[in-house]
Amino acid sequence: MMLKQPKRDTLRTYFKNQRTLSKQDLWEYYTRKAPIGTQEEETGFFWFLFELQQEGVLYQLSEDTYRLIGNTLLRYEPYLDTHFYRLNIDLSEIYRKYGIYYHCAWVSGWFNEFMVHQPIRDLTIVEVEKEAIDTIFHHLKGVGYKEVFAVLYKKDAQILSEKYIFEAEKPIIVTKMLSGSRLIRQHKNPEMLLKTAQYEGEQTLIALPRLEKLLVDLYFDDTLLLAYKGAEQDHIFRSAICKYELNFRTMFAYASRRSEKKADKLKEYLSINFQAEIQNTVI
Repeated sequence: MMLKQPKRDTLRTYFKNQRTLSKQDLWEYYTRKAPIGTQEEETGFFWFLFELQQEGVLYQLSEDTYRLIGNTLLRYEPYLDTHFYRLNIDLSEIYRKYGIYYHCAWVSGWFNEFMVHQPIRDLTIVEVEKEAIDTIFHHLKGVGYKEVFAVLYKKDAQILSEKYIFEAEKPIIVTKMLSGSRLIRQHKNPEMLLKTAQYEGEQTLIALPRLEKLLVDLYFDDTLLLAYKGAEQDHIFRSAICKYELNFRTMFAYASRRSEKKADKLKEYLSINFQAEIQNTVI
């Protein structure tokens, strides 16, 4: 008989202040009330570990070693204002009209809670498939959004930032989805959260980036998010690591899909600057 999945709080109580757990530790915990060694139990144990990692309870350090995430950390969920809800409702009209079914939208102001100095303005980033950028750009302009900018290549971001974006009051950047777009359609992208947006009686399902994706995008960017770089970037990473649950495996996987070389630099950046903070996020 398949064992009932233990709850995360029970797991933390059982291991108390133990920092790292071996796979054998977890196996003994999982099978403590049933005979060991059946194929069914081994299958259940695999899914037990998988679900705990997905829920942010365990972080895998190596093939046979895990770290138990502290229960004082919060689940990240960004603040969504009426402007953001309205934008997503308007985007849903584009999808119904042109058959474009998914996107990811986020606001640079979501970094503000982690910062010492607050930027003057926020950027709203709408990520879509490359082929849909022009359609969405013109539709948003047509329904009344005045400060919309299409960014297909890095040089576009540099030129538009210098001449127009940084002078705009509420700029909306329409740019290409960096990776995993097919997975978003299937609601399985590990960098995304799904949420229902409602505005003036209308509603639609939207994809929100997880904090792991936001941090990677910040680290990789050197044009649009200049106001968040330097010492502010350090503040953002440090505050995010200390306050919210982060799945570093998800973070590094997404970073590697963007650039293997820069993903290695991100790992080095975290190791050099935030090793103590990362270790202190576990019990």
